[in-house]
Amino acid sequence: MIWGEYLTYIRPNIFVTVLISVNMVLICILGGKGTIAGPVIGAILIVAFNEFFVAILGASEINILATGLIMMICLMFFPLGIVGTLAKHRKLPRILNWD
Repeated sequence: MIWGEYLTYIRPNIFVTVLISVNMVLICILGGKGTIAGPVIGAILIVAFNEFFVAILGASEINILATGLIMMICLMFFPLGIVGTLAKHRKLPRILNWD
């Protein structure tokens, strides 16, 4: 809504690009699908990873590769997402237990 006010118009192709769709799916998978806190944690981590790698590696395809590698490593160690895996092992901090 705020972006639409900034542009003064809204077109569906602005928001239905592949990059935005992929990021939304990755956020849910990284944080933990089926949880309430998972997408919030996933969004914070994806944005932090992207900003960190852009600052270190510059705005190139290498930062996308580095973010993808971090995603693969996280999913190897947290197959249900970060929040889902911690909840399964009963190590989820109380502040993230939003169920």
